[in-house]
Amino acid sequence: MTNSTMDQIDTQMVNQQITQLEQQLESVNENITNIKSIKDAIIQIGNTKKDTEILSPVSNGIFIKTKLIDSDLFLVNTGDGTTVEKNKEEILKILDDQMVQMNDIELELINNLNKLNIRLGKSN
Repeated sequence: MTNSTMDQIDTQMVNQQITQLEQQLESVNENITNIKSIKDAIIQIGNTKKDTEILSPVSNGIFIKTKLIDSDLFLVNTGDGTTVEKNKEEILKILDDQMVQMNDIELELINNLNKLNIRLGKSN
């Protein structure tokens, strides 16, 4: 193979890696947005008075009217149909930890993207 062919193959491989990293970055950003939304909902529920009528989601776009019994106690699915009780502060701590992890992953992906873009710039 000639050097030109090798450069083309290397460029194609780098472009594929960039595409994969961009997809992963998009997924991480969606997770960050979801965590922020969940956190906002937990805070809003935590600030809601007992016996307030609220809409509880049944499925995507389907809600039922319910009354809030306890605004500080949440049930968290731990897998296999098992749930544990957590208070608002515990839930927010879990979400904050998840946010830190997602932000770390986001930074790593951005750094890797930058390295590949530099490499791509040198190979052109």
